Amino acid sequence: MKKLLAGLLVLVFVASGCSSVNSAGGGPSEMRFSSSYENFEAETKNTFTTSDDIALGFDIGEEVNTTSVKVMVLQGEQGEMYESYDTDIDPSWTGMISGLYNAGDLEQGTYTVKAILGEGDVVSKGSFTVE
Repeated sequence: MKKLLAGLLVLVFVASGCSSVNSAGGGPSEMRFSSSYENFEAETKNTFTTSDDIALGFDIGEEVNTTSVKVMVLQGEQGEMYESYDTDIDPSWTGMISGLYNAGDLEQGTYTVKAILGEGDVVSKGSFTVE
C-alpha cells in the first residue's frame, strides 16, 4: 500500500542543485531524486531498491506564483497513472524538496514523476527505477 512520507507537507526551498526551466520556454526542468530528504544533495540518484526512501526535488529558476503543486506519478513504459496529488507550496519559492515514498511502498519498475503548476504546465519532470 502506498504511503506518503509525513514530510510530504513540509516543503523546503531549493537553494541550488536542480536544473531550471529555460525562461524562453525551454521545457520542464530536470526533477531529481534522492534516498534522503534530510541530505538530499549528497544522496541523489535514479535507481533505488525496495528498501530505500525516495524524495524528489526540483527548481524551476523563478517563483512558482501559486500555492499548490500537482505531483503526478506514472508507472511503467506506458506511463500508467500510479498516483496524483496536490501539495502546498509558498508562491515565492522557486522549487521544493519533498518526501515522495517510504521504503517498501513501491513495486519494482520504472516511474516518471511530473510537477504541474496552474493550468497544467509541467514545470519539472524526471524518472527513477526501483529494483
